[in-house]
Amino acid sequence: MEFSIDVSTEQGRKELATEAEGNERTPYKAIETSGAYDVTINRAYLKTFNSGSESLEIECSTEDGSNARFSLFVKSKAGKSTYTDKRSGKELPLPSVSQVRTGLMVILKQKNIKPIPMVIDGSNMLIYKCLEGKQIGVVLEVEVNAGKKDPNKKYKNYNLKTFYEVGTRKTGSEILNGTEIPTRVDSIVEGIKDIDNTQSNESKEDFFGSKEEKSEDASKEENKDEIDDFFS
Repeated sequence: MEFSIDVSTEQGRKELATEAEGNERTPYKAIETSGAYDVTINRAYLKTFNSGSESLEIECSTEDGSNARFSLFVKSKAGKSTYTDKRSGKELPLPSVSQVRTGLMVILKQKNIKPIPMVIDGSNMLIYKCLEGKQIGVVLEVEVNAGKKDPNKKYKNYNLKTFYEVGTRKTGSEILNGTEIPTRVDSIVEGIKDIDNTQSNESKEDFFGSKEEKSEDASKEENKDEIDDFFS
């Protein structure tokens, strides 16, 4: 195969420079450890699984360019955004739905968020444009798993513990309750640590969102087991 370039003209040099810039992208850098991070939302979109469940996928980055993507499962395989509490018999929002409503939306002062259909890289997607560029705090638990096909390959899974307001470090519940001195973020960070599943080669990641059932704003964490089966 023969290659050739033309730098004899200004137009040729400009075109070659544009091509070079496109190949000189900053290497992807992932958030490495569990903790609290001030991030900018780069993209948010709705993902639908064959089972019928749906997740809000959020891609974000810190000021130093570290990246993460996490999932908030907002519909079960039955297409429901609620579950029945066995003890009270009440119909309650899925914990991830509570994270969106009482966390994300309260902190960003969004009364309504609605996806719009867009074509991204040739694929039809439902994008939450209203969230792009927004700054928010996230407490993330980092989980390292081994690849199913190749155990030598490792990948990170990010479990969102809570959202918080950048600057004040107040969670959605602290804002709603009028809390003057926030404590929830520090308390949650103290209780989490990195999870390494690579030694056992057993991934704890629940593809349909069981890890997302642990919500700072969920009132009934003890009911997690009864709603896990909604997503598989």
